[in-house]
Amino acid sequence: MFILRPWANGATDLTGATLVAESTLPQTLSGLTPGSYEIGRISWNATEMVVTAAGDTTPPTLSGVSLTETDTTATLVWSTNEGNGTAYWLVDGNATRTAAQVIAGGTFAGSRTVTATGAQTAFVATSLTAATAYYFHLVHQDAAGNNSTVSSTSFTTDAAAAATFNTSTSGPRFEADHNVPVGTSAITVSARLRLNMAGWSSAVRHLVHFGSSSFVFSINFDGGVQLAVSDGTGVIVRTLSAVPGVTVPTDGSMFDVIIRPDLVAAVTKITVNGVTTDVSLDAATTPTFQTATNRRATFLSLRTTGANQLAAEIEYIKLWYSGIASGLEPGVAPFWTGAGNAATVNAFTSPFLKQGTDAT
Repeated sequence: MFILRPWANGATDLTGATLVAESTLPQTLSGLTPGSYEIGRISWNATEMVVTAAGDTTPPTLSGVSLTETDTTATLVWSTNEGNGTAYWLVDGNATRTAAQVIAGGTFAGSRTVTATGAQTAFVATSLTAATAYYFHLVHQDAAGNNSTVSSTSFTTDAAAAATFNTSTSGPRFEADHNVPVGTSAITVSARLRLNMAGWSSAVRHLVHFGSSSFVFSINFDGGVQLAVSDGTGVIVRTLSAVPGVTVPTDGSMFDVIIRPDLVAAVTKITVNGVTTDVSLDAATTPTFQTATNRRATFLSLRTTGANQLAAEIEYIKLWYSGIASGLEPGVAPFWTGAGNAATVNAFTSPFLKQGTDAT
């Protein structure tokens, strides 16, 4: 026998109750007074009639579900209307999952006890693969065992963050273990970096320096640049303490710079964040950067003998012993790329040797 009565929170008072025989179910009860009711089961034992209130049969409702991602993490923000039970999450490549599957878990999964309604502490999945499509599944099971509808949010992790390394005013610098190839008339250097201006003096810092100053591109304290170019016999074809219209950001933002001196074309092209400036060169007596044996490239150093290196966070430096007419990198693989994390660049031995204090 079942009983329907005004809400009594499990009390045994049968006032206003309607009895419903189990054999007559299902049936519709009409004429009820608006309000809250509860359903219970009536049973008898030897001395009394027992009224047992029916359990909670209403599942929780999820709301406010939103997601943000990085290259290796996903963060799910969510709310619920019930302050009890347990919330379970699962991240995988399946578009749909049942509540049981989410609760069962997987490689990227977890759970947490729910103690209050409203906004909940976000769930965070870590160690995900970059540039990969996933689904973030969430279900809330209340204390009575009722499961919310499974929330499944699709997302794609960001591309892997580029590795960077940091240099300081004491190092490191990267020095070639070889001379510039004989006959080289054009050079291209491309870099992406973020300056660290703290502690700088008014002195300039070399981004790139070739032996005997055959080619020097320097960055000033105020973000301006200096340029010096000479041919393989040491004849200077251009020296500028400040290149008009060319500056590099000093606000801590990453920027791209490409420098291409070309002795045959008698021009040096300097491109900063996509904007190219042409600096004309005088005609070279010998239009090549290498006729002697002391032309070696050094990056990030004011002097090849020690201190005063360029302090920056660097994503990469690339070198080509060739040039191009446009403001882009050459369409061939660079001769050398200085890139990676600190451990990687600190281990460089050839064709460029890491010198000075380690990168961090």
